[in-house]
Amino acid sequence: MLVRMLLLFVLFPLADLVLLLIITKMTSVWLTIGLVIVAGIVGIWLARRQWQQIGIRARERLAQNQLPGELASDAIIVLMAAVLLITPGLMTDVIGISLLIPACRRWYKIKSLNWLKKRFQMTLVRNQETNWRENDDVIDGDFRPVNSESDSESRPIGRLPR
Repeated sequence: MLVRMLLLFVLFPLADLVLLLIITKMTSVWLTIGLVIVAGIVGIWLARRQWQQIGIRARERLAQNQLPGELASDAIIVLMAAVLLITPGLMTDVIGISLLIPACRRWYKIKSLNWLKKRFQMTLVRNQETNWRENDDVIDGDFRPVNSESDSESRPIGRLPR
């Protein structure tokens, strides 16, 4: 885990800096700075556009009484892209822009879901004592003995499972 964190927070920015220095040496300082600024502006524009499209699709699904579950992963990826685009550097901008392209985003989602499936296991635990049918109307309630006629009006009504 420490090695991965080292790669992410030290070596990746260092490689990005080296790339900027190489581009600066091949062209000029102003062209490199302009390239970083233009890539950031274009990327943020794309991220905002994608964010708005995800919001529109989520509202449409909610209007149709559907949960927009898979749109949540799209929203997370767009937010990650925006963070990468704000970070100065060409490698971060290229990765951030690739996260905004829908075909690339699908590929990233498939790869990350496969990674999660390998590392996590979900188990559904079901109580075997109940024999309730799926469409059976069951009202849960507490039952207590009735001592007088006046108590019978406030008694909770319920049905035990068959």
